[in-house]
Amino acid sequence: MISQLTGAFVRAILVMVLIATPSLMLPGVSHDTTQIVALVALFAAALTFFEYARPIPAWSSSATRRPSTGCASSRSSPRS
Repeated sequence: MISQLTGAFVRAILVMVLIATPSLMLPGVSHDTTQIVALVALFAAALTFFEYARPIPAWSSSATRRPSTGCASSRSSPRS
């Protein structure tokens, strides 16, 4: 659990640095633009942290549902 949280924190920091670095390195960027980019980077870091800190990824929760008993099951059986 601790290693999962540490990994999530490191990934969040890396995402934040990846998003904020270009605007911080350019010389002609205004102060307001830098603040907005920093805010977006914080939101992206928070999203990354919460996604990687979960025991089960959010994208797999819909994939674990059972398939419905509709047309998909009747297509797989051969017709006689």
